[in-house]
Amino acid sequence: MSREDPQLRIRLPIETKKAIEDSAKKHSRSLNAEIVEAVSYWLSAHKSPVGKPTSTIEVIWQPTKAEFEEVIKETQRTTLTEFMAMLEQEKASK
Repeated sequence: MSREDPQLRIRLPIETKKAIEDSAKKHSRSLNAEIVEAVSYWLSAHKSPVGKPTSTIEVIWQPTKAEFEEVIKETQRTTLTEFMAMLEQEKASK
């Protein structure tokens, strides 16, 4: 990825931003790289049957079995909007 790649400006709830920051730190990635990874993974999960990788994202990430099962469960939601609303609800309940 380079600075010439298209940019996208988005608004996130503070809790979602914090969760992404925590995940980026855990995986030793920049905030941007973590977002690209998460969105790429989400998109690839919706383009193929569960367990059939469509990109190198699954090889790079190498999640634990529990992390993978959680991601698959959450990515089976019908829309990104629904997924983001669910994340906001979980953060609000903590």
